[in-house]
Amino acid sequence: MVSFIKKIVDMFNGDEEKLSPSPKLPSSRASEKPKPRARSAAGRALQAAKDSGDYSAYWWCSECTSSDVAHPLEEIDDEWVFDELNKQIQNNQFPVIEISQNELQVIELLNNDDFDFAEVAYLINKSPAMAGEFIALVNSSVCGRGVRINDLRTALPRLGRDSVRAMLYLYSCKINASTSKELQAMATSIVNHSYATAIIASYLSQRYFHDPDTAFLAGLLHDVGKLGILTSISEYSELQIKTKEAPCEETFGRTFPEFHAVVGSFLAKKWNIDDLVISAIEHHHDFFECGFDIDEQEHYMLSALINLSDAIACILGKGRNYGEINIFDLVSTSELNIDLDEETLKFLDEIPAIIENNF
Repeated sequence: MVSFIKKIVDMFNGDEEKLSPSPKLPSSRASEKPKPRARSAAGRALQAAKDSGDYSAYWWCSECTSSDVAHPLEEIDDEWVFDELNKQIQNNQFPVIEISQNELQVIELLNNDDFDFAEVAYLINKSPAMAGEFIALVNSSVCGRGVRINDLRTALPRLGRDSVRAMLYLYSCKINASTSKELQAMATSIVNHSYATAIIASYLSQRYFHDPDTAFLAGLLHDVGKLGILTSISEYSELQIKTKEAPCEETFGRTFPEFHAVVGSFLAKKWNIDDLVISAIEHHHDFFECGFDIDEQEHYMLSALINLSDAIACILGKGRNYGEINIFDLVSTSELNIDLDEETLKFLDEIPAIIENNF
């Protein structure tokens, strides 16, 4: 009884250690630290690259080697072309891409809220070449779901109304630019680059943008201004475009770099494309210096995503010669909060196979 009372007194005096002393670990175990987790081979390789600053073993750090080579045109003055286009843009007189009657019917149908994809498929099938491009795109690694689709009535709903409409505009631009045999290969190269950029942007959106469909659409149209420029150039009766080899983007010197985003934005506005996508078309090269407002962060991030996707497409051989590039040195990569770590690289390493499987 006395000992029980003593325990109660000790409890109220805060002397709990006398009641149930904590077991003490041996001193050797108490000072033992958890062993660091062993790095994987990929992790060790990345750390070695970080230590040395040499990332040349990675596909995303390389010199872009497009198959396009700049060939001088025998009878074209790039400065003259530049001045003529500048006049058209300044005077708001840049020609809108002509759209065939069949494509116009499809676009008008898509503009109705109660449209039927079966009717859209019927009209697109009137142009086998155009239908083939839709089928190829819907069976891409990003849009496809593991089952080959050969029926437009099934394919088109997967793309969605906005992407179908963008595809029609892009196809029309390609056809218009292709009226000049010398520019045909160049137009096809730009369209293929646009497809690749769209696929990459949609894939990256799994982590770095909230809307893969909008990213896909922006990637699809980001260089539509280049096709508009080609169309305008091909209409100049003063120009006799002659060259022993097919021209490429570098052929036109400063014309494309300075004008394609402005022309693309102009065309997209004429086509009533969503403002968010128009912003990405216009600013996918200068997003970090054009002064987006605080409430325009979505526009800023989409422009950054298209900038990065554009660069990756070029690295993988789908686009112009970009020169030596490391995507982790790009402002867009930093702004999208893409960290250089093992998990990120595992995610990015899927991209080359996706592009290879689609071209």
